[in-house]
Amino acid sequence: MKLFKRSIALALAVVNIAVLAACSKQSANLDDYDNLEDYVTVGDYIGVTIPRSVVTVDDDMVQNEVNIWLKQFATTRALTENDETANLDTVRIQFDGYIDGEFDGWEDGEHFTSTEGNPSSVEIGSGGMIPGFESNLIGHKIGEEFEFDIVFPDGYKNNPALSNVNTRFVVKIESGTRPEMPEYTDALVAEKTAYSTIAEYEESIRTKLREEADEKQLQEEVTAVWTQVMENSKLIKYPDAVVDARFNATIEQAKSYAESYDMTLEEYCKANNSTLDEFEAGVRAQCQTLVYEEMILRVIIDKEGITITDAEYEEGREQYAKDNGFADGAALEQYYDKNNIEGKSGREYITQSLVWDKTLFTSSKKRM
Repeated sequence: MKLFKRSIALALAVVNIAVLAACSKQSANLDDYDNLEDYVTVGDYIGVTIPRSVVTVDDDMVQNEVNIWLKQFATTRALTENDETANLDTVRIQFDGYIDGEFDGWEDGEHFTSTEGNPSSVEIGSGGMIPGFESNLIGHKIGEEFEFDIVFPDGYKNNPALSNVNTRFVVKIESGTRPEMPEYTDALVAEKTAYSTIAEYEESIRTKLREEADEKQLQEEVTAVWTQVMENSKLIKYPDAVVDARFNATIEQAKSYAESYDMTLEEYCKANNSTLDEFEAGVRAQCQTLVYEEMILRVIIDKEGITITDAEYEEGREQYAKDNGFADGAALEQYYDKNNIEGKSGREYITQSLVWDKTLFTSSKKRM
């Protein structure tokens, strides 16, 4: 059975134990509804088609993994004035950023960021800066000052006002270090890994990357298929008591979170450029969507007669425990027993989540 890390608690659409605990206060749940087809009409869920991409693992991906591994055993030396900066170097830089052109809310040449005399440390190739910034640091020398243009990415989260804005950076490299990798040999591989040769080690990397890519693709396919199933279905009406219970539980948790910062929820929303009304509207819409999704799942489970075996339960319980930081499956089950979520024992709650996982996987497979 394939396990999906995303859906241990699809009723809340997150794998977040703290959020699940908040649900223990709920008195209304979908177990109390005998005929969910009074609330939702489930559309086609067998034969749903989506585009399928080809999973590939190329030599560059393998080499990147090798470099990460080798870096564990690297020594570090300071860059000299004769060295040109390269990928994996860590440099200390001073920089200033300017707007390059006329953009909404910005003037051409406006100075929008600066290290202000406090050098910033950047590992070239780490992805810690905006796309294109680190690559522009390659090929320069200590003490050199240079400039380059960067277009901020669409949907830039740190400052949305900079999304898609052309900018110019003036940079000076003050110092830097370079990792000196050990020689990559069969002997090193045999000493540091469970493999005897470079070929064996790299084949293990290819296998791991392929499995990770397959898992990611499967997750994406399941999400795409399930989105299509939801679109094929139709809401008749919401079970308001269930939506209200989940809304209230989420709001109470949000209030507790705000209080941890010595704020009211309204103050916390304001600090995050929102209002309490906007926050509550978003929470209610999310709860409605999740209840709609769960009703569709429950109807399909009933129609298909989907269950899990004892062996599937044991395997799934252990995987859930691993994914969520519990010592083992028994500890996870005890956690749910203690919190009595939705009035269910630990085994009942985990079983429900595993059945949901299996339903998502079955729908995805049947699309073919």
